[in-house]
Amino acid sequence: MDVRRTKIQFIRYAVNTGETPILCTGVDNLLYWCKNFDEATNGETIVNELVSYEVGRAIDAPVPSWTIMDPGDYAGEIVRSEDGIPLTAVSRKPLFGSQHIHSTIASDDLMYIKRNSNPDRIPRLVALWHLCNARDIQMLYQPERKYSIYSIDHGYWFSSQEGSRNIIDSPDSLDGTPHDIPHLRGNLGKDNWDNAIKSVRALNKQSLEHIPDCIPGEWEQAGVAQEMVDYILSRVEYTVNKLEEAKAKGF
Repeated sequence: MDVRRTKIQFIRYAVNTGETPILCTGVDNLLYWCKNFDEATNGETIVNELVSYEVGRAIDAPVPSWTIMDPGDYAGEIVRSEDGIPLTAVSRKPLFGSQHIHSTIASDDLMYIKRNSNPDRIPRLVALWHLCNARDIQMLYQPERKYSIYSIDHGYWFSSQEGSRNIIDSPDSLDGTPHDIPHLRGNLGKDNWDNAIKSVRALNKQSLEHIPDCIPGEWEQAGVAQEMVDYILSRVEYTVNKLEEAKAKGF
């Protein structure tokens, strides 16, 4: 598979939140929010990001485009905040880059549910949250595109927020249930829920078999990614049931 991969051309700044993301321009002239490979956790959070983004793409959920970002000569360089405060150093292994979406509003709540294509996008996000056992759910809205919704920052998904990733517990156990899913309100339309259900039911080994090949060899986590794919597929029926429940309640 031709994995999306580019190289840091220019570092802008880092922000002091969560995984201390770094805003970079790639040699492809696109902007990315990049996250380091954390040696202490074998890159757990960025593997979570990559796998969940690809699952999102498989079900047409609104996630940004991504790339593997090679550090090049920037490896080890200290990155500062916009105010000049040293925050982090660029990892020597490739970073995960989520393409920057311009002019957005960040929120942990579901808003603008009737705007643009959001009635179709939101049920697919709900599906993604259940498939990947989401934690720390975060969303962006893009006013210039009629407040279209996107999901970002999936590093703590797969029940990773309180420690090591958990891809063992079933959805029937407490740790197998997504945490703090945003409150659903309004009627998104039964057809949109049905479309999300159809996309989830279409998931199989063939549709997700490319994901381990997306993992850079330097990360040495392809085997873990395969285990995560198996875990996601084990949650398909559970996720379909959750979508059916939401549709039946009139959301």
